[in-house]
Amino acid sequence: MKHQIPGKLKLRKTAVAAVAAAAVLVIVSALAVHYVRQKKAAALEQQRLVLEQEERERKLQEEKAAREKAKKEAERLAAQLSPKEKLLRKLLQNIPESSAKSAGIRPTSEEDARPEESVIISFYAAPYPSNSGSKYNAKKAAQLLNGAVVPSGKSFSYNDRIGERTKENGFVEAPVINGGRMEMGLGGGICEISSLLYNLCLQSGFTVLERSPHSLLVPYVPGGLDAAVSWETMDFRFRNSYTVPVVLLAGYDEEEQIFMVAAAAKDGGRLLNGLRYVPVSEQTGELRYRASLQIWQDTMLIGQEDLGESTYLGVDDYE
Repeated sequence: MKHQIPGKLKLRKTAVAAVAAAAVLVIVSALAVHYVRQKKAAALEQQRLVLEQEERERKLQEEKAAREKAKKEAERLAAQLSPKEKLLRKLLQNIPESSAKSAGIRPTSEEDARPEESVIISFYAAPYPSNSGSKYNAKKAAQLLNGAVVPSGKSFSYNDRIGERTKENGFVEAPVINGGRMEMGLGGGICEISSLLYNLCLQSGFTVLERSPHSLLVPYVPGGLDAAVSWETMDFRFRNSYTVPVVLLAGYDEEEQIFMVAAAAKDGGRLLNGLRYVPVSEQTGELRYRASLQIWQDTMLIGQEDLGESTYLGVDDYE
């Protein structure tokens, strides 16, 4: 039996301890490296988050500045608008959501500098009537007309849209024209809105299907360009001749005392293809007027359509 030499045993133990110590050192070093790497990665991640937050805040500030700039520009332009242009913008900003959706029109906001340029085909305005009942009924008719959607190729009836003029439907008594005389009747005043709509349709290039003149000359549109309506006897009708749906807008400005109707559509500003349709009234006798529709291309008159002659029995002096 051999006996281990104490010296050699001691050396072996020392070697084992050295190896263990070296292993511990390697582990500690690895842990230290891992810790440093983790700390560096954490610092980089924190730096990345800070930079992202700064970028978000920068973009938010830029967007805010852009909105403020757009708002100031819109306010500057609004200050330069005429009362009619201001009312038109108001109508666009308050277009019924369902109507805008049906026509594919994006609702406009106060920041939109010139929203009418992209959607408005045409608009037409006239002053309030002086009679309070007529004024009330005209406002009622404008409210009922506003937001009407006329699909492509379809016809529109003013009577169908406004409804029968009864107390139950919210109309009041006001002067109406009947056979060349003025008398009181429910709904007097709504013919101002139908007459404005007639002129709007002419300017917009729609196809007019039915229109009748009053028996008396009215003050709110030129002679021969009025459109009388009466429940079940006279209507105003037109057809949307475009390939996109059209929204009819109607409203009033209490301060400026004006009514307005407008036609809006997706890319409405381009539908006329650079043409201008201009209704013209020519007096041919004491109470006789011939109306026509001029068609202009830039500054050149390229066509003219005869709209017929209207003869009146007198003048409406109640409004």
